[in-house]
Amino acid sequence: MIKRIMILFALCLTLSFAHAQEAPPSAETPPSDATDDANVDPAEQEFDSSLRELAELTGQAFACLSGEALEKHEDRAQEIFRRIIELFGSDRAFVFAVTYGHSAGEESEADKCPETIELQS
Repeated sequence: MIKRIMILFALCLTLSFAHAQEAPPSAETPPSDATDDANVDPAEQEFDSSLRELAELTGQAFACLSGEALEKHEDRAQEIFRRIIELFGSDRAFVFAVTYGHSAGEESEADKCPETIELQS
């Protein structure tokens, strides 16, 4: 299972890097170290928080599944990752991949699995 997580993480990083190479930043975009957290739009912060929650829930569901259901879930997670890259960029896709991988690698609590899987449906 850890091997699958590492493969998925490597795939996510590869896709993220490839996408970053395709779309160079514009001259108007300030360097990442020049942005100030105090100037971040609250709606953007809320979106990022929701994205992390989605990734966490998706990773927890991964830890609860097995067999064919697990394979379908992995495909779905990869599709979510691809859509995030297309719509919101590689930075947010990276956050999704890291959070998903972290949650998928944690021990799942058997009593919470049915609820987690139901939320993912």
